Amino acid sequence: MNSTWIILNPNAGTKDKTLIPDIEAKAKSIRKSSGPNLFKTQYPGHASEITKKAIKQGVEKIIAVGGDGTVNEIAKELVHSKTALAIIPAGSGNGLARQLKIPMGRQKAWETAINSEKTAIDSLEINGEAFFCTAGFGFDAFVTHEFHNMPERGLMSYAKASVGSYFKFPDQNFEILQPGKDRIIVDAIGVTIANAGQYGNNAWISPLSDIRDGKAELVILKKMPSYLLPGFLYKLFQKKLIPDNYYSTIELSKTFTIKTDCNFLHVDGEVIPLEKGYRTYKIKILPKSLNIIPGKI
Repeated sequence: MNSTWIILNPNAGTKDKTLIPDIEAKAKSIRKSSGPNLFKTQYPGHASEITKKAIKQGVEKIIAVGGDGTVNEIAKELVHSKTALAIIPAGSGNGLARQLKIPMGRQKAWETAINSEKTAIDSLEINGEAFFCTAGFGFDAFVTHEFHNMPERGLMSYAKASVGSYFKFPDQNFEILQPGKDRIIVDAIGVTIANAGQYGNNAWISPLSDIRDGKAELVILKKMPSYLLPGFLYKLFQKKLIPDNYYSTIELSKTFTIKTDCNFLHVDGEVIPLEKGYRTYKIKILPKSLNIIPGKI
């Protein structure tokens, strides 16, 4: 049995025609038995199915080759398992890979996946759905929705989506409940639950968040005057955001609840369709619940 499986999303990195043949060659280089060790996803949810089989067969490591969606689909199945996750970034945001300081270059990322030691990081659940970097209600989810519909990806497209969304997104109502603490009721354009510090693309919404500290932060973003927006965006991408009248953070309890009428939600960059209405979300922090092969963190 192979101790390492590779799960490749063949639709990731489609502009790079060398991706698939390169990964196929790398898979052959570490094959230790007659069985396959490279699996290509064919439909949504396929990576999850492959991961479940790997866990049952006692596979020690899965190398995910793809973007945030592929990585998240695999990681959700690996929570509380012994199998470790390594990442070859091949998406546009690569949020978890960047947070873990995994090299963006394929060869160096491969060397990290093969040679580095595993460690454990935290994960969170929102209504039973696992996530690893951020989940957001309101503005950041709407930005993600707009960004996914843009013809080009990357930093400039994300900045354009942010500015364009800012002027048309209204305040939302949020109620945050934590055991033993006063409830917080706030009107804001969005709140972000941050396990890691960034969304992806090096957009650092919560610079002090540490994916291994057993904690999470809640970022509250209020609408600011338009002339302050360029400075906010600069600080966002330079990892320099600090609390002020429009941006604040709260350290969260191990379990907490958010009630809101907001109908825009993203979980690790994947927009979740919601019907209109006031609803409750229960969030739980799961310390050291995912084995990962990081870069130099």
